[in-house]
Amino acid sequence: MGDRIMSSDPVWYQSPLTNLAYEALRKLSKGEKPVIDEDLKNYIEINYNIKLSRRELVKTLMKLEVLGIISVSSSGKENLLIKLNRKV
Repeated sequence: MGDRIMSSDPVWYQSPLTNLAYEALRKLSKGEKPVIDEDLKNYIEINYNIKLSRRELVKTLMKLEVLGIISVSSSGKENLLIKLNRKV
């Protein structure tokens, strides 16, 4: 079963959220810089016109981390620091 993505219209988005998050991370990090979860959420909402809850974002980040695509660590009180792994 694929990821459910909320968009401005009631139709599901064509691409799974994990793919969109990965592409957004590649663009934001330029392959090197870590990205803060709030920046990723804002980027997805603006560029893909998807309303995304923090819960959906964290669930997607966990999937990417389990797959070995990213590493996530805590950055401050509530922020997550996301790094793309080099061997992707």
